[in-house]
Parts: sequence; C-alpha cells; structure tokens
Amino acid sequence: MLQQMSKFWKEASSVIIVGKISFPKNGIGFPVLNSPNKNAVNIDKIKSERLCAPNFKVLLLKRSSKSSFMPNGYVFPGGNVDVADSSTEWRDLFDEYGFGKYVSGPDIRKFSKINIFESQRKDEISRSVSLRITGIRETFEESGVLLCKSRRAHSLTRPSKWASYLSGHEIQKWQKKVQENASEFISLCRNFECFPDIWSLQEWSNWLTPNDSPKRFNTIFFLVALDQMPTAFSSSSEIDELKWSTPEEVLDYCNKQKVLLPLPQFYELSRLINFDCIEELADFAVQRNSTGSELWMAVRIQTLDGEVFLLPGDDMYPHEPKFAPDSVQKVENTIMEYRRQSHKLHRLERNKEYNTRLIVSNIKPCENHILPYVAPF
Repeated sequence: MLQQMSKFWKEASSVIIVGKISFPKNGIGFPVLNSPNKNAVNIDKIKSERLCAPNFKVLLLKRSSKSSFMPNGYVFPGGNVDVADSSTEWRDLFDEYGFGKYVSGPDIRKFSKINIFESQRKDEISRSVSLRITGIRETFEESGVLLCKSRRAHSLTRPSKWASYLSGHEIQKWQKKVQENASEFISLCRNFECFPDIWSLQEWSNWLTPNDSPKRFNTIFFLVALDQMPTAFSSSSEIDELKWSTPEEVLDYCNKQKVLLPLPQFYELSRLINFDCIEELADFAVQRNSTGSELWMAVRIQTLDGEVFLLPGDDMYPHEPKFAPDSVQKVENTIMEYRRQSHKLHRLERNKEYNTRLIVSNIKPCENHILPYVAPF
C-alpha cells in the first residue's frame, strides 16, 4: 500500500546523535530560561525528579531561513535518499573488508508493519543498509561528524554500544564535495580506508509528514550513541547553527518561542528525557532495534484557538488514515474542549501563541518503545 502512495513524498533518513559529556552540569547548549508558562515543559519539575543530571546531549542543527523545508527549524541531522546510497559499489567496499554478507540481498524482515522499509525498490543492496548509509552521509554533509569505521581499527567481534567516528582536517575538506555529489561519499571512504558504521545506527522511529503539508517526507530515524561529543561543523548555506544540548534545554527553548521544533523532534526529545544515563539509553536502543517501527503520520486538526496533531492510539485518530494529500480538518472547539471528548489521548497541542505540549494519557507503549515524558495536565 505504501508503495502506491510514495509518489506523494520523498524518502529520507535522519540520525539522532547523543554524545556523552564528562561534566553534566555545564556545557554547550541553550540556556534554561525562567518563568515557564503553564503550557510549557516544566523544567524545574523534571530536574527535581532526576536523581542526577543527564550525562549526554543531543546534536541539533538550525535550518536556514531560506531552507526549502522547515526554515528556522531545529532538527536532527539527515536528508533525502540518493540513488548513490544503494549503489553496488557499497557492496564491493564492504566485500573488501569481509562484510559483504551484511549488505547484499533483500531485507530479512516480516512486513507486518507499514513503514519505510516496505517501499522496496530494485536496490542493489539491502534497504536497511542503504537507509543507514543515507543517514551517515547526510550527517557528515550537515554536521561534519563522519560515522565510519577505520579499516585499520575496526572490529565486529566485540559489539559496542558506542558508534565509531572519524575526524580531522583532511576529512573536513570532503564535506563540500559530498554535499555537491552524493557519489563522492564512497570516494571519501576509499580515500581514508573506512566504511560506514551501519551497525551503530539503531532503528528508532518512522515519521511521515502530515497529509496537508505541501512538502512531505517519509523519514526513518536512527539513534546513535557516542562516547564523547565531537566538534560539529558545516559548510552548508542551508544550516545556520549546530548545537549540542540536553533534551530539556531544547524543549524549554521551544516553549519560550526561541526555537522552532517540528513534531518528530519534539516527540523524540520528549522520549529522551526519560533517560539520565547515556549507557542506559544506548542499551535500550540496541535492545529494541530488531522490533522495527510502524510508520506514524500525525493528523492535523485546526481548532478555534490553535491546532492539534493526533497520533496513532488517540480516540480521535482515524481508523484508516489518508496517506494521500488532504485538507486540514476544522472543528468548532477550543483545544481543551476537543481534548475533553476523548479518553485515550495521544496528541500534540499547539495554541496560537505557539505554546506546545504533548498530551499522552491511557496509552500503552508499543513496539517495545518508551512513551515520551509529558508535563502534568
């Protein structure tokens, strides 16, 4: 079914990179602002419930005001799938290092779920591999973080929760080349005798842009854990800023109208608040990786005082959502009135002042995943 609808959107891959920090109390990121409004994530309450400060931060980038999609939005690194990401050259490269069996042939997965892996094309390599290559390539293009293993230092005999990455002045010179031509990414790998660390990308979630949006993306999100926070840099004109910040800091800034967060970023950052320890987060991601992810598409409802994004499981979420383009549904209710009509609540509410909050009630976690942290309501 998803294949038939894929003409309405582009496919993309995004990487949620969490990096360990040595001194959790301070570091690069957003300052936490005072005087939270009643609709904001309550940072003080989160802090009081923690036994310790989180020992990790998340890498986010700010899209330029001239960006064609989500201008001024803070997002995780990622971007569109390119045909070069599924080239047979990747199979040859992995073969050289003895890992060809990991990238050849069809994906071994049961398509009991609707997700981005179902939209199989005649790719030359496994789709679960090519989508990871997309995420790694785009991460390098946008942040300069190269999630690759060195030929001289790699080892798969001792699995690690930590991803491998390479850095250096000579590697930085390749960023512009890869931005201009995705095929240059494999040239980079050959030049530095490395290969994408596909094993470190843990499948996390799959989001489809709402059906009323003019530009739509079916995006697979992977989570990657690093044992430190590497320096991030970008030569792209579409990126204004790169930041390592705690999830709380970003959500707090969003609710002060200082940054713009798309729905997937808001939701996934709220999930990460559940973790104080990056080691626990990394272990959790590895454990649930094999479960897979069902595609989620929020359904936007326009209310009298803002908008509501319904998510699967909510009483108001359609039994058979329309993946094809559609108009926004309007209701003659306020956000609160509309909320009171449901028992099972799984939604994001945003009023006209752009105060944003997740509402999750009477919802059970699915796919061995964790529900997001939500402020009391």
